[in-house]
Amino acid sequence: MLTKKNWDKAYEILKNNSDIDSTSSGGIYRFTYLTYDGLKELVGNKYMPLCERQNYSPTVGQWIDLFEKYNLKDRIYFLGYIVEISRSDRRVSIEGIEASVGSKFSAEEWKAICKITSSADEFHTDPLFAWWD
Repeated sequence: MLTKKNWDKAYEILKNNSDIDSTSSGGIYRFTYLTYDGLKELVGNKYMPLCERQNYSPTVGQWIDLFEKYNLKDRIYFLGYIVEISRSDRRVSIEGIEASVGSKFSAEEWKAICKITSSADEFHTDPLFAWWD
């Protein structure tokens, strides 16, 4: 959980492991290409709970399980946002995934990816992109 004391540390992890917009819009800093290692660091430092989810998206714990089972690190990245320190609802949220251009998936991996992203509000296959509103 993000507190006023640890917000800067969570932001630093995002800065080191994603492409984060340095300006906020409505108290939200958006990021893309968050690495799996960055996500694990946020979770490991308790800045993001395993049960965190964006509306009907998979939970952070479900993403971690999928990535570990199929070794998706360095092929799929996360996108989302961190809520500004001054707001009472400060948090880091994952609202989607995107694959590196040219990423390849086995039939088994693709089936698992499609299953976990079936509730996405937006979904594209080439390159893979899933987003929850």
